[in-house]
Amino acid sequence: MPRIDSIATRLLSQLPRTAIAEGQKQLAQAQTEAATGRHADMGMALGSRIGVTIDFRLRLDSVVNTLDQAKLADSRAELTQTSLSTLADLAKGFQSVLAGARGAENGKTLAATSGMLSLDAMQSTLSTSYDGQYIFGGMMSDSVPLSPYLAGPRQAVIGAFEAHFGFPPSDPAAAALSASDIGGFLDGTFSSLFEDTDWRSTWSAASTEGMQFRVGTGRAIDLQTTADRPFARTLAQAFSMVEMLGSSSISRDAFQVVADRSLARVSEAQLQIGSEQARIGAGQARLKLASEAMEREKRDFTSAISRLEGVDAYETATRINVLMMQLETSYAVTGRINRLSLLSYI
Repeated sequence: MPRIDSIATRLLSQLPRTAIAEGQKQLAQAQTEAATGRHADMGMALGSRIGVTIDFRLRLDSVVNTLDQAKLADSRAELTQTSLSTLADLAKGFQSVLAGARGAENGKTLAATSGMLSLDAMQSTLSTSYDGQYIFGGMMSDSVPLSPYLAGPRQAVIGAFEAHFGFPPSDPAAAALSASDIGGFLDGTFSSLFEDTDWRSTWSAASTEGMQFRVGTGRAIDLQTTADRPFARTLAQAFSMVEMLGSSSISRDAFQVVADRSLARVSEAQLQIGSEQARIGAGQARLKLASEAMEREKRDFTSAISRLEGVDAYETATRINVLMMQLETSYAVTGRINRLSLLSYI
């Protein structure tokens, strides 16, 4: 039997297949748009406006990144505030103990113990870290902000006593020192241990300035403090003078001068801590306002991008239904053509 095969017959069989391939492509695009809510082919859909949506997305990414950084900065600031409150409570507790120990029979020993415990607690608090960085380290956030007292500072304190009087604080000769002698030592040689050079070489590895947060091109927001600031020096001075001289051979009258000096320093430190908390709190308030402004920017950019890139969900769903019906029809037509045979008409 001769084979019937013509150009017209081949064309008739290929047309549905071409329609199916195109329909499948359009259906895939429509389903992608339904899933993402965006045009599948931005260049085709937006034309010359594609540059606008790219610009909006870049600016949105910048805002989102800044917001993320702002949240981290606020978390660090909040942890700093908590740590400062811990130091304020520590100072208050030490103040209470020292006030009671000042005139007590075993007051020197009690005060010395409290001084040592307070120094340890202070060092631990100032070593608070966040995300692998010491928050009181300032620009030197990878270094321990305050050295442990027994790891160096205590020897420096004892050394200052020896340099001033010619014998160590544990020497019986210390009992003959007058209140005036001790006062002169505390205001002179001892006090110099907390000035810049000695403080940074013996006590602290922190930088003077803390890390600041900047929103865009605006003024930097100060949200940090460091172990190099006055409050840390004043507390260390108050605690260490009591620890060293409380465990020395000085007389009770001489120790009362130490207690009075220490109480004055603690009160001073409490004011300094309060000042730091107020400054950081003001920075947090500024950061909150800046973050609220950035959240509005984020919403505006997101809305603008959605208007440009977004598709009508109802229209897309309707188009998917139409395309699926067309494909089903094409499948049916293709099947009927494939079943065509001259035998059916002879």
